[in-house]
Amino acid sequence: MIESIEFEAKGQNQSEIRLQHSTGEITTLLFSSMFPMQAQGYYIKAINLLIAQKPDISPKDDLFNIFTNWFIRHSLEMPLGVGTSKNEERIRIGNRIKEIREEKHLEAKALSLLTGIDAANLCRIEQGKQSAGIDVLSKIANAMGYRIDFVELKK
Repeated sequence: MIESIEFEAKGQNQSEIRLQHSTGEITTLLFSSMFPMQAQGYYIKAINLLIAQKPDISPKDDLFNIFTNWFIRHSLEMPLGVGTSKNEERIRIGNRIKEIREEKHLEAKALSLLTGIDAANLCRIEQGKQSAGIDVLSKIANAMGYRIDFVELKK
């Protein structure tokens, strides 16, 4: 299931659409023009129609062919490439936040109040479904008596 849709310019002649799946995976559709940025409303409408028709669409499907055919059918530019990734670091950090929170016998709602971060967002961060910036991670760490630091990887 697709939870969110984001658009981003990638240089002068490229853009991408990122689809966040409920599994935490992100599918990126790369385009060789800025047209998707200029026609976001049309792409969102087309993607929502696709989701309504195929609510169980997942990264395991042949997303390149699905989106290419769907966009052509809706007179939209087709993607140059489609790739799905699962951010292992985001998942690892989310799991570690939850682990520390539970070790401290701190409910998610209490951590939410301490940090000023919406409880639903905190839940998504812990599940690795939502990316968190340095300021948000610092708030979470500080509220639990930690700080963010660079630690050398073991080889």
